[in-house]
Amino acid sequence: MNLLKISIILLLFISCSSKKKENEAQSEKLKNEQLSIKNTTITKKDSIVIQNLIRKVYKWNKSNNRNYFNIGIEDNDYSVVSWSPEGEKAIKYIGIDWNEFDSIKNDLEKTDYFSKGFIDNYREILKNIDNKVKNGKYEWYKGYLPPFGTGANEWCHCQDYPDEYWNTMIINTIELKNDSVNLTWDFGKDIKWNWINDYKTGYPLTVIKESENWKISYMDGFDKKHY
Repeated sequence: MNLLKISIILLLFISCSSKKKENEAQSEKLKNEQLSIKNTTITKKDSIVIQNLIRKVYKWNKSNNRNYFNIGIEDNDYSVVSWSPEGEKAIKYIGIDWNEFDSIKNDLEKTDYFSKGFIDNYREILKNIDNKVKNGKYEWYKGYLPPFGTGANEWCHCQDYPDEYWNTMIINTIELKNDSVNLTWDFGKDIKWNWINDYKTGYPLTVIKESENWKISYMDGFDKKHY
């Protein structure tokens, strides 16, 4: 056997050995991925239920369109808008309208789409706004953008949206953790929309299992950081 043949045999042996190790590594990786999937509480059925929940929430919101944060109690008289160079006057809000909150809370609870934690967090945000208005940190006028929020629709961080977008929205899983799933959704790459810049990659939300049912526990537009 000459030197060339020996070299070819050695190369073939090394190649086969390398391929075998690669296959074994890939097989181990697949086994680990399968174990990871088995160890989560998210099944294929759960995935379908979660997607249906999100679509139903947005369909419900469209048919029950209302203000969730711009719900103030009006002062009895007009006030000068402090930042207006022309000295314009407007009705000033002097706090949160808690009767309106109670009405919204009842509507949210009736749907059975939202967790108790979501509704409690929403109330805490309104309390924070109420305190800031009463201590003078916020000046809030009727007919003007409020001094809190993002300036966009809190349900989508967008200025506009396609018709019946809940039917075609793309829902992406970001992280699975115990009985909690972090997701983002968007209108789909073929649809142009006007999102605020920080959310070009999608709108974040979280669902949890509460009393054996999946419910919305977090929506980024209902995050304290915006208020």
